[in-house]
This record gives sequence, structure tokens and C-alpha cells, in this order.
Amino acid sequence: TNKDRDDIVQVLKDLKFSVFVHNDLKKAEVLETLEKWSKKDHTDCDCLMIVIMTHGDKELCASDVSYPVDSLWANFVGNKCPSLIGKPKIFFIQACRGTAVDDGVKYKPIHGRVRLNDQMDGRNFKELNSSPPMADLLMMYSTNEGFYSFRNKEKGSWFIQSLCKELSDEPSERDLLTLLTDVSRRIAYEYQSSHKEEKFDNKKQMPCIVSKLTKTFYFTEKTECKLYEERKN
Repeated sequence: TNKDRDDIVQVLKDLKFSVFVHNDLKKAEVLETLEKWSKKDHTDCDCLMIVIMTHGDKELCASDVSYPVDSLWANFVGNKCPSLIGKPKIFFIQACRGTAVDDGVKYKPIHGRVRLNDQMDGRNFKELNSSPPMADLLMMYSTNEGFYSFRNKEKGSWFIQSLCKELSDEPSERDLLTLLTDVSRRIAYEYQSSHKEEKFDNKKQMPCIVSKLTKTFYFTEKTECKLYEERKN
């Protein structure tokens, strides 16, 4: 929706991102745009973030036909985009992933905390100079595979609006995965559908995070933002 788009653009600009918007692209245009950005020099950038808002099922919908979701990051992995090696490549996907709806489950509040202690096995490794091609990717889907993703025509989608709120609330104080966990918690416990059709009434939604990050990532404060067009060759 326009509200989701405008809100996330403003939040990212406040975080000093260079933001570029593409509306209602056809499949060929989507793939061409992704390839174009993969060929740019991202040396001076801290990360890449792509936000997709569309319809979907098993695939994502362009304005004409659908395309596989992994097309979003295919051009940015490994040596296909050398200037992003070792840097976070973040993908937020607001789209349905099926037609199932989440009925939710009644629960009793649990008091206290469970503490887990994991011990690392200390070993000596030889120095390595390579990394897996899929390293440092993070994908967050608005809903679980096979499930519906809710959106209000006036107020926007649950996912993008929750993401905007968390990114606006002192984002530099939390690492990215903690921030996104807060997004998931907000959607899980603060949202429930209200719809005239019984099938879609009183339903829940659970986002899905797939992290392949190799380091802790913070949105640190920036004082300057250079657009790609402003850089000298």
C-alpha cells in the first residue's frame, strides 16, 4: 500500500539510508532492477536492504506474472556482488505465502525465565580466506510459509507498520535480530484480525525470520548519507 511504502521510506531516510523506490514493476523489470543494483559499487555502504510489498503465494507477484522469491537475493550472494561480501544483505518481504489462516491458540502467561547455557568447543582452526556464498543474508517474511498476510487498506499491513515502529524506537540500542524479534512479538500479541468473513475473522499472524548473519548488526547513527549518483567515478 502507499501508506506502507511512504512510512518505510521515511523511517529508512531517518536512519540515513539512501532510498530508491520502484513501483508496480513487471517481472522483467524486477529482475533487471535487482541485477542493476548488484553491479553497483557498494564499497562505502554498511549494508543492503530490500523491502518488497506485493501479493504472493508460493511465488511473489509482479504486475504481470509471478517470480521465485529467491530471485530477490540471487544476484547478491558470493562473488556475484563482491562489494557486499561480509556485509549484511537484508530482505523484508510483505506478501502472502499461501491461503491458510492462523486461528491462534489460548495460553496462560508464563512467569519467570529459562536460562540456557551453551558452551563452545574450543578448537584451533587454520586461518580461512573464504566464506559461504549465502553468508550474511537475512530474510524476514511477514508470515509463515503457506499462510495469509494481513493488511488494512487505510492503516497498512501489520508487518510493515510494526517494522516501522521498531525501527523508529531507538534502533541503535538493539541489534538487528533483537529488533526483529520485537517486530514478531508485536505482531503476535498486539494484532488480531476483524473481518466480515468468518474465515478471516479473529485470526493471527506470525512472521518468519531466516538469518544467515555472521556478525551482530546495529543501526548506528550516521551523520552523512551519500547517494550513488553523487559519488565520483
